[in-house]
Amino acid sequence: MLNFLKPMLLIVWRHLGVRALVLNFKSAYAIFCWFVYNKKYVVKQVNRDSHSTKKILIIPSDPELLTASVGDQAMIGSIMDYYLSIDASSVFTFLVANESVESPVFDSGALKEIVDTNKLDIKMLWKCASRGEYSSVVLMGADGLDGTYNQYFSITQLILIDIFSRYSYESVITGFSVSNKIHFFPRIFFRYINKNIRINLRDPESYSRFTAKAGVQAHSVVDIAFLLQPMITDEIRSTLNWIANSQSKGRKVIVLNAHPLLLEQRGKLTKLIEHIAHLVLSISKKEEVSWLLLSHDDRGDSADAVVLSPLYELLRRNDSLDIVYDKNTFSAREVKAIVSEVDGVITGRMHLMIACVGMSTPVLGIEYKDKMKGLLDVVGFGANFLIDANMILTDHDKCVGRVLDFFNSMTEYKESLIGKHDDILRGSRENFED
Repeated sequence: MLNFLKPMLLIVWRHLGVRALVLNFKSAYAIFCWFVYNKKYVVKQVNRDSHSTKKILIIPSDPELLTASVGDQAMIGSIMDYYLSIDASSVFTFLVANESVESPVFDSGALKEIVDTNKLDIKMLWKCASRGEYSSVVLMGADGLDGTYNQYFSITQLILIDIFSRYSYESVITGFSVSNKIHFFPRIFFRYINKNIRINLRDPESYSRFTAKAGVQAHSVVDIAFLLQPMITDEIRSTLNWIANSQSKGRKVIVLNAHPLLLEQRGKLTKLIEHIAHLVLSISKKEEVSWLLLSHDDRGDSADAVVLSPLYELLRRNDSLDIVYDKNTFSAREVKAIVSEVDGVITGRMHLMIACVGMSTPVLGIEYKDKMKGLLDVVGFGANFLIDANMILTDHDKCVGRVLDFFNSMTEYKESLIGKHDDILRGSRENFED
């Protein structure tokens, strides 16, 4: 009985509008509470010299899991690297949803500011922020601020930085993406948050959408994760050796990455995996390719392994394929080191694309939430090197042609990325400075 009820309840929750109604109500109530307490609290002027040591509060993209996403690791590492390059004594605190949140960042001395983001207490937030402990507050932008996934989460994140920004000298929202369907609540609420917050959009298309629809001044930058430095560790040496060995045989080494969120309807996931396998086999008949299946995110039912594990089981049956699937989830710095050595990457993860561009490695994107093209616009390629789940499912020949065009353009693509490298790093630093 329960097995029958669960999918029925999921349909009611997601597809009959119940989820949207609940999230809209929670968003409206949070904004109402923010307005009420906004009038009660008097904010003191913060002086640059009031903090002898830089104390930075980082509001992560996921206060519950923190660094489970490799993309989040990359952004956190880049933010910390930036501030440490300015002041080696900088102290970092992460806003987390509960005491049990674990991450390697805490092993290096970072602290926790605990705020239950699921049950936001605005009054408590004001009291917490009014301690005035932080010289800088940084909200990691990424792709969670336009309400596309969850409008209540977007509002919560904006309330957090707004309140803490009023008691700090510097406040920044690092570069984020905006889809063509920015939700009403965050679109309007951006107009009311503290005007001293530096708002950054991470690609030209997102910048145009945001300024047109929100009507708020912002900065066009490049994703903060481009500043992350790669790291070669013992954990990836066998992978690097396999890459070098395959290339010595005259084969292109291509990283392949995909995840279940590429589809709006999970019911088509098995079919998508089968079509990706068909695509790999078709390409392998035309090109000398070694395939490396690489995971970039291991968060629950949206983990890359949900696609990559069954895909590998389908492909490994073909003896003519040279394919490896390492089920380990490497760190962001390790991933960046791996992609620097391969010939190209096909991925549906934004921050894996960013790692590739940062290391001047050609990358073909699998479109996701209408945000991938903006990143490729940064390097001048746009939709030329994009496919999407619908194309994979419905137009096999077009997909094969797009991938082969990508292969044939790799030399030019790589040279272009190398030529733009310094400009990209400069654009990444502009998250914090003009």
